[in-house]
Amino acid sequence: MTAEYVRACAIFGDYIEVRAGWGTQDLPVFVRMIDKDSRWGLNNGLRSLVTTLLQMNMNGYTMVLPDMVGGNGYEDERPSAEMFIRWLQANTFMPNIQFSYVPWDFDDDTVSLYGDKFN
Repeated sequence: MTAEYVRACAIFGDYIEVRAGWGTQDLPVFVRMIDKDSRWGLNNGLRSLVTTLLQMNMNGYTMVLPDMVGGNGYEDERPSAEMFIRWLQANTFMPNIQFSYVPWDFDDDTVSLYGDKFN
């Protein structure tokens, strides 16, 4: 059922985002990681980004959409400026970057560091 859903979505064009991808490694679609929490650790936080990416890659999913920079901030878990920058640095080496928070949500130093990465 999941494969049929993803194949139906892929009709709308390449590089769309799906949240499930069982048996669809042959399609040019982004398969998104599960939502990450705005925390540092391996328990679904920043440190789990790389291991999740590698696990998905080893299963044949090369177009992995990492979760949004800074995590989702559920339950009032807003990331610190340092966490935001570290998350952005990690996502720089992944296929795509999405934001749940933006640099100007923090301070001028964060905006400056962000600008240095992408200018």
